[in-house]
Amino acid sequence: MLQILSRSKPAADYRSSSSGSSKKSFPELEDFILKRDYIGALTLLEFLKNDGNKDIWLEVWAAWCWFHLGEYRSALDAYLRVQGRAEEEARVADHLPIDIAVCYFYLGMYKESQEMADKAANCALKSRLQLHLAHSIGDSAALLAAHGALRDTPDDQLCLASAHYLRAHYQEAVDVYKKLLLDKRASAALLAAHGALRDTPDDQLCLASAHYLRAHYQEAVDVYKKLLLDKRSHGALRDTPDDQLCLASAHYQEAVDVYKKLLLDKRDSAALLAAHGALRDTPDDQLCLASAHYLRAHYQEAVDVYKKLLLDKRDSAALLAAHGALRDTPDDQLCLASAHYLRAHYQEAVDVYKKLLLDKRSYVALNVYVALCYYKLDYYDVSQEVLGVLLAQHPDSTVAGNLKACNLFRLYNGKAAEAELKQISSDQHTFGQDLVKHNLVVFRNGEGALKVLPQLVDVVPEARLNLAGYHLRRREPLEARRLLEPVQPTSPLHYILRAVVAVRMYNETGDEEHMKTAQQSFHAVGSSPSECDTIPGRQCMASSYFLAAQHEEVLLYLNSIKSFFVNDDTFNFNYAQAKVATGFYREAEECLLAIQDETIRASYTYLACLARCHVMNKDADHAWDICVKSAGTPDSFALLQLVANDSYRMGQFLVAAKAFHMLDRLDGGPEMWEGLRGAVCGCAQMAAAGKQGAAAELREALGLLRGPRAHPRAEHIVKPIMKWAQQNRIAV
Repeated sequence: MLQILSRSKPAADYRSSSSGSSKKSFPELEDFILKRDYIGALTLLEFLKNDGNKDIWLEVWAAWCWFHLGEYRSALDAYLRVQGRAEEEARVADHLPIDIAVCYFYLGMYKESQEMADKAANCALKSRLQLHLAHSIGDSAALLAAHGALRDTPDDQLCLASAHYLRAHYQEAVDVYKKLLLDKRASAALLAAHGALRDTPDDQLCLASAHYLRAHYQEAVDVYKKLLLDKRSHGALRDTPDDQLCLASAHYQEAVDVYKKLLLDKRDSAALLAAHGALRDTPDDQLCLASAHYLRAHYQEAVDVYKKLLLDKRDSAALLAAHGALRDTPDDQLCLASAHYLRAHYQEAVDVYKKLLLDKRSYVALNVYVALCYYKLDYYDVSQEVLGVLLAQHPDSTVAGNLKACNLFRLYNGKAAEAELKQISSDQHTFGQDLVKHNLVVFRNGEGALKVLPQLVDVVPEARLNLAGYHLRRREPLEARRLLEPVQPTSPLHYILRAVVAVRMYNETGDEEHMKTAQQSFHAVGSSPSECDTIPGRQCMASSYFLAAQHEEVLLYLNSIKSFFVNDDTFNFNYAQAKVATGFYREAEECLLAIQDETIRASYTYLACLARCHVMNKDADHAWDICVKSAGTPDSFALLQLVANDSYRMGQFLVAAKAFHMLDRLDGGPEMWEGLRGAVCGCAQMAAAGKQGAAAELREALGLLRGPRAHPRAEHIVKPIMKWAQQNRIAV
């Protein structure tokens, strides 16, 4: 198709041949073509045809433009129309069969394409087309013949490289590209080929490879990133280890090569830093980062990145392949169990350990690993039973004794756990004393946290998290954030703490980024396979939906774990808020009244939710009592507004009048007076309807209007109501 441009007449030629279209003000077709404005070119061609120009080249150029727009069916139709007039121009007749054959090929009509190609004159384009046809049809003999017909020209060699790529012969394709790139004479052809590439995965991968081989690494990275964000580039791969490893290798090696070049050249430190900053939180980019850490001998940093990836299910294909390479030996199976444990696949780890114990009964110490897995699965009683096997033979085991104490803490309380731990905390046991000190702080509900935990932050991994939790309980989110930020989350607890810190920071600053971080962190835990069916996992998912104001989904998760939190004030508070948001006011009121925590009961959110429940449950007097008790507090004005508006909306006009009257005295704004006036009129309406007790309510409401600080226009409301009351013998 590229040859049409070189063998066609310029636009001015055929315009001059037509008396009706030779105007100097017309744009040149060549201008549109050079700018690749094919829509503009088609518009001009259509105008010329409508203007009476019958030149066959108009149709030829239209077909060419349709083809380059990717509209192969329209291009084919145009070429078929030209076919009937081919005798008008010899050059058109010479190239028409191959042009039609290419259109058929792009439409997937390989049989028709082959038939037209057979009719075409021998040319380089025909050789390339036959190579691709042979590959698409699966004709090995024809493919070999087409291969032999290719010449040592840039166009033919690029075609050959493309064929190698389509047949998954990647190394052969690379060899061809390298040869082209090393030949300066091919530069112009490569530039032309670059321009001819379409926005398809195949063409873009070809472009990225060319950038990489020419040492244009940033350009290659940009293309690969675009492909990674485009699912179309992965659509042909199956969910098998081989295909997934192929996908991974398509990206990792180029990135590693770039890092090696940067790392070996000290002058490129700034470039390395920039490359690091451009990495995203994806397996591809994180593996690149780990590789860079390793090459720079930053082994601990590399380990941290790998651990994070192990906890991330997105890299499961590569791990699955590594899994398949393990043999059925104790060492390899212990390695496999360890990998399962690090990925929080505790049941799979248990299965491996149990199989080993059946084969190697002398490996008694494996019981502590099994018990640890059951502990992680929240099967604390089962964990105790398994530990008993080891402790019967090794009662002085520090690891087993510590795990037993942790089980007792989960099953009973901190005192029982502390008593067990004291047996292994003597001076005779030096191994594991840091862990013992740490756990004693936990069992004592944080007592001595500031004295013990700071020394253990870089010794016991959980110390950092527990110290952050301690600061959160003391309402010190900045201190908690300072502890959590330096380390990437690798455990559900770390994600949860990060989310709680983000919520606290959002409450203080109003920064939406903190809210986004909290939602993402909660969702990461709640949606993970290892946590989705656990109580903390469902709490996290509920929290994520709560922050997103999707309260129906919140109730879906909280209802599934409600039986575990019958007397839990925090749970009841969150549950009640979700009930209020979804309109279940009676149930919400019951939950709120069951809360005993004075800190929660004194919060504005609690008072506002309870007041709204009272109003919506036709008990606005209790809502007014809340306003009276809260008088003088920073939240009193907001509570009055809530009760006033909700009571008015629910037709409880006396309470609405009281609230608006108080707001009018505090604020004096016109909307407060209008609310008070409307509420008093509502009381009169209830009295006119004969509602029980409405007369007394009207009398009290009128008293609010006629008070010592009465509004100047109050009498305009009072007099008509008084006159009506006297006429109807209602005592006001």
